[in-house]
Amino acid sequence: GKKTERSSEAAWNAGNIDFTGSFMMATLRLISLAMDYQDGVTGKKTKHSFSKFPTLLEYTGYLTGLGGILVGPHFYYDEYLRYANNQ
Repeated sequence: GKKTERSSEAAWNAGNIDFTGSFMMATLRLISLAMDYQDGVTGKKTKHSFSKFPTLLEYTGYLTGLGGILVGPHFYYDEYLRYANNQ
C-alpha cells in the first residue's frame, strides 16, 4: 500500500521517507514521561513513577536513544535510566 511505498528504499533515496512512526514513538514516550512524573510528584506510587525532573540530556537521550525512535519498542523512563546507568 501507500505506507509501504513511502517507507521503501527508493523513497529513502528520493528523500520522501515517511516519519509518522517516529513521531508516534516520540509522542508515546513524551506522554509516558509526563504521566509517570506526575504520579511521582503527587505521591501516587506506580511501577514506573519517579519524582526527579529529568535533565535536558536525560530527556533528549530518552526520546531519541537506544535506536527505538524509528519503530519502537516503547520503554519507560525509569527503565531507560537503569539501562543508561548500568543498573
